Amino acid sequence: MPKISLPIVVTPTRVELGLRCYRRHVLADVLQRARYFSPSLEFGSVVHAGAAAWWKNADVDGDVARPRAVHATTQEWNKRFEQNPSVSQKDLSLDLAVAMIESYTKNADMRGPFALESGDWQFVTVEDRLLIPLVGGYKLSFQTDRVVYNKTNAHLVIVDSKTAARLDKKWERQWETSLQMKLYKAGAAKAYDFEVDQVDVVVEGILKDIPSDVRYVPCPDWSEAVLQEAVGQAIHIAKRDEALITDSESGLPRDLRYIEEDAVNKTALNYQSCYEYGVECAFRRLCTAEPDERVAILNAEYFEIPEADSGY
Repeated sequence: MPKISLPIVVTPTRVELGLRCYRRHVLADVLQRARYFSPSLEFGSVVHAGAAAWWKNADVDGDVARPRAVHATTQEWNKRFEQNPSVSQKDLSLDLAVAMIESYTKNADMRGPFALESGDWQFVTVEDRLLIPLVGGYKLSFQTDRVVYNKTNAHLVIVDSKTAARLDKKWERQWETSLQMKLYKAGAAKAYDFEVDQVDVVVEGILKDIPSDVRYVPCPDWSEAVLQEAVGQAIHIAKRDEALITDSESGLPRDLRYIEEDAVNKTALNYQSCYEYGVECAFRRLCTAEPDERVAILNAEYFEIPEADSGY
């Protein structure tokens, strides 16, 4: 369902999209519209489900936990691919997902790259959604794949898992400037009420291949100024969303039909973002249509993203 409600809630990935192309952000994230399901994103959710099941059963023997992880992977595959034939499988398969998870259960470490750090390590959360207040009455929402804590050293580690076709140096370098990871660090530092002396954000790369592999990339120790810059960008997108959906006189959300009209005709767009990663943006169809035809096309050719997949 469209996110036409107040106060405005943003997520790190939606802020990133809003900064790249605001129109695409409004159509995909606020109005919750899509023209097709992304096989790569759906497959990533399958692998995430298996990884989450593994860590949620971390207190039992591996011979018990591993089948549970494989079962969770299979269930998610059936939900996203078998029960939804409109999703193209391309080079993806359940066998690939299961092989990746079986490899993951043997090679992943709860502590990421801090396996040699001694102390009392414990899980804080697995796939928990946090809601952090921002200046202006807005909120930042994000889901962590897992958070672990070294009680001895007051060391909090946020691990974010990413499936990738390559785990090379180019893939590693992208996280140095990742707005998503900066917002994770800025938000997580405020989310817990126990003692924290050090916060680290780690990207856990899971190779999309057989044999698979796991690689850990610790993000930089960003300064407070850099983290506040990221928070400021989140607030910037939240303000734009608020201006779009709020009636200036009543302060209440506007009627959906007026928001749709403004979304397809009055939002800023980035023509350099139409073919990111070599794939045509799903909303280019709207941007190349005549303005007076766009609302009709939006409602005829685009479907609403199911609530369970909306990211909040």
